[in-house]
Amino acid sequence: MSNLPAVEIDGLVKRYRSVTAVAGLSLRAERAQVTAILGPNGAGKTTTIEICEGYRKADGGTVRVLGLDPVTDARELRSKVGVMLQTGGVPTSARAAEYLRVMAGFYANPLDPAALLTAVGLTGSARTPYKQLSGGQQQRLALAAAVIGRPELVFLEEAERLADQVVIVDHGQVVASGGCAELTGSDGQLRFRAEPGLDLAGLLAALPAGAIAKESPSGHYLVEVAERVDPQLIASVTAWCAEHGVLARDLQIESRTLEDLFLELTGRGLRS
Repeated sequence: MSNLPAVEIDGLVKRYRSVTAVAGLSLRAERAQVTAILGPNGAGKTTTIEICEGYRKADGGTVRVLGLDPVTDARELRSKVGVMLQTGGVPTSARAAEYLRVMAGFYANPLDPAALLTAVGLTGSARTPYKQLSGGQQQRLALAAAVIGRPELVFLEEAERLADQVVIVDHGQVVASGGCAELTGSDGQLRFRAEPGLDLAGLLAALPAGAIAKESPSGHYLVEVAERVDPQLIASVTAWCAEHGVLARDLQIESRTLEDLFLELTGRGLRS
């Protein structure tokens, strides 16, 4: 297997008339990993992916997919790359097994369609027309179609839960990248419910330096620390509550989410 990355983008620029959709974006997706690109609508994600897939030409910068140019080397890349369609692309009357058999016919060494149907949990729906499949089943059929040709690289939808690396994009540029744990921290939030309007300043005074305490929505409290919630933090919170006659309910330890991180970085929702 080549040592070249699966995708390497350096200084990518794409403009649509007066709008710059991608503004000097650079990222690297390694082989044998799942890399997720996240960001709000209009961040430049779709344009970047379409350039990698060879559907659009860049106005600046370089893009290499499996070491090849997605435009000039499109024919060579076609058999090496699988694309999972988000919606549409499948004849509504086509039956699941029939559709995969047709897709297999486009490749020299495809996976076995019947085995692939089993792998994605659609054996019981093999003869069901596409239009009668549930949304989740349609997505699983799209995944099967994307990998049936044994591609070296697959472009998926909604892959962030599986990601080894996450790249967060806003206004056509990378604003953060790294592993999920690296970006979000590990178990850094303590949540609980109590009566509305607790004295958060008083609570903070009882907590380790650097902790944050919020109430949102009313009666729902969040205590956040930089790394992870430890027994000392839990003891500090519960001791303060006991001292002030507060009944803390539903204590939960959680990791900071990618949505939380994006709000910190940009002040906007991840998919706003």
